[in-house]
Amino acid sequence: MKHLRNHPRVDPNRIGVLGYSRGAIVSLQIASEVPAVKAVVAYYPLADFEEWLDVERYSFPKSLLFKWIRGRLIKEVGASSWEQARLKFRETSPINFASRIQPPVLLIHGEKDRTFPLAQAQRLCQTLQSAGKNCELFVVSGAGHVFNFKDKEKGKIAWEKTIQFLDRHLPKNPSR
Repeated sequence: MKHLRNHPRVDPNRIGVLGYSRGAIVSLQIASEVPAVKAVVAYYPLADFEEWLDVERYSFPKSLLFKWIRGRLIKEVGASSWEQARLKFRETSPINFASRIQPPVLLIHGEKDRTFPLAQAQRLCQTLQSAGKNCELFVVSGAGHVFNFKDKEKGKIAWEKTIQFLDRHLPKNPSR
């Protein structure tokens, strides 16, 4: 981030981050740690790993899929058990560090996202707002996960919302 802030073609007062899916989670993590970030746009992020990976929430056969996903993620974080991994997932879930996010946040989520449920984004936005943060949730009707890469029209609508949000929260400095 230091390189970006010091780059001659970058206005350090207009730094925003944007991410899709896993990148959306990372954009929220960056915003919670880097004061230079002035706006965040997160497309269909997962807000709570622990809840999402709770295999007891799912009925068969979906529970088998989530057992497999959970096992892969446990290995990915270098844990030897679910209990050990749970601490890491808790630490990296945006819902649990929302109070540290300072810039305004735009969450964009598909109404019919079956990968990362809309309810997670709704809960994250409510958590941010309850902490006194600026959060907007834009729900794209009839859209699923990664909708903007699959449906040009829905992607265009979401992108227009993104540009409007960034223009509002990263205003151009007339002297630059």
